[in-house]
Amino acid sequence: MKLTVLGCNGPYPAPGGACSGYLLQEGDTRVLLDCGAGVLAQLEKHMPPQELTAIVLSHLHYDHMSDMLPLIYRCPGLPVYLPGAPAAVRALLENAFELHDIAQGGQIGCLRMTACPGRHPVPAYAARFENGDGRALVYTGDTNTCPAMADFAKNCDLLLADGDETIEELMNREVVSVHTDDDREEVAGVISHY
Repeated sequence: MKLTVLGCNGPYPAPGGACSGYLLQEGDTRVLLDCGAGVLAQLEKHMPPQELTAIVLSHLHYDHMSDMLPLIYRCPGLPVYLPGAPAAVRALLENAFELHDIAQGGQIGCLRMTACPGRHPVPAYAARFENGDGRALVYTGDTNTCPAMADFAKNCDLLLADGDETIEELMNREVVSVHTDDDREEVAGVISHY
């Protein structure tokens, strides 16, 4: 699996930056994880959006989905996995894309996606992607402390966690404790969205 960070700013993009957006690639499968402001321009540097297999939206706050609106014209009918609410925001996408309930998970190309509810002011989900070799990436999206997240991320190879602190602020304390096996070997992690 290859992960490309397209943007990790929030709640608005920094100059030359983008809000939350990550490109996950495995073979011919290309999944966009979140699509906040500025992500579409960053994606174009790597590939045309028409070559995406699907988009997974962790939740429907604008810093995670606002660039979906121009995609209505570029990628009609593209599969999009997303929460059911807020209904007014979801309605913006209903007639343009093939919408799927993120909570149900699904097969996206060669990747199996499962979801876990997070803690956020709107319905939000973490997503786990596993390939045929059992390798796994977990993307938390925006969530507060959530006891189910540790079990959901167990044995993943990479944990991509949205957070609102800089690396310097995180250095002196353990924020996430996820281990890959009974020997408590630590998982690789990336903190983004600061």
